[in-house]
Amino acid sequence: MNKAWILNLLRMKGMSRRKLGHLEEGLGGLDVLLHATYEELVDLEVPPSLARTIVQERDLAKWEEAIAGWADKGIYTLALCDPRLPDWVREIPDPPRLLFAAGRIDELGQMKKRIAVVGTRHPSPYGRKMARTIARDLAKSGAAVVSGMAYGIDGEAHKGALDADGFTIAVLGNGVDMAYPKSNQALYDQIYMRGVVLSEHPPGTPPLAHHFPERNRIVAALSNGLLVIEAAKKSGALITAEMAMEQGRTLFALPSNVGHAVSEGTLALLREGAIPVGSADHINEDMGWDRILSGEKKRHSDYPILQVLHQHGSQSVDEIAHRLEMDTALALSSLTMLEIQGSVIRGPGGTYSTR
Repeated sequence: MNKAWILNLLRMKGMSRRKLGHLEEGLGGLDVLLHATYEELVDLEVPPSLARTIVQERDLAKWEEAIAGWADKGIYTLALCDPRLPDWVREIPDPPRLLFAAGRIDELGQMKKRIAVVGTRHPSPYGRKMARTIARDLAKSGAAVVSGMAYGIDGEAHKGALDADGFTIAVLGNGVDMAYPKSNQALYDQIYMRGVVLSEHPPGTPPLAHHFPERNRIVAALSNGLLVIEAAKKSGALITAEMAMEQGRTLFALPSNVGHAVSEGTLALLREGAIPVGSADHINEDMGWDRILSGEKKRHSDYPILQVLHQHGSQSVDEIAHRLEMDTALALSSLTMLEIQGSVIRGPGGTYSTR
């Protein structure tokens, strides 16, 4: 498939990704559009105004030059038939006609385990910490972390994967030649060097508002499962979660403080059947993947926490973590799951005790 011709078609006034898909299906391919006369296109039920534009704008030289220039800068222009794209990219519902990529694209097909992590742009300290911790541990277990490189939970998820020297995939709502928001430039540079940056928009495309819901369908589709960490009632993260469910992906949500605005969306997801998780091990277990518990973490599983509470009575998260010499975030995630299971109760001042 001629990538310059697809790009040319997509940039035409009156053309859209969906309309191009309908034309390709109806005509049996896009090469017909490259060679047909105006009259033939109209006979093929192409709208007259669009048929006229197609006939008038067949000079592909500028797009061929653009694609070559992007390649010189390390930006790949990939049609869906490109062998560097694994099957799970081609299976995206309403697939992008072209994907633009930067980074370690040749490693993309090696990522069999992929979890998307999304959430609010304005997370609590707890949300930030858990996003980074869970993403880090997922990466340690060999899973690629997929997100949208937005400020907040997205950024923390990418950072967590990079902390573990893992593979992370950022799907942008703008061209892959720019970081958005600009404050994520350093993060963009790290993902470029140690992961992959993807977009269905050509380099130079600004971050327009309507690009982000479209971007979310790709985030969902690139994953085996999706984890939502803190989301308000109306948020892009919930749109992504809905798309993930429509695509048959496993949906996870991190329980958080009830009553906070950023907890309302995740609470709704949990009530609707999302799987509550508090650690990467919970996700690995539910996905049927190998757990990542090291010897140290095994000693600090849920059972020792219950032992501490039985022996010492009501304890704070910090006290439990100190007694077991464990990470506070891991202690909090375990306590959250124990609370959901009904094994512990949370009392005044954030202390926990057994029932």
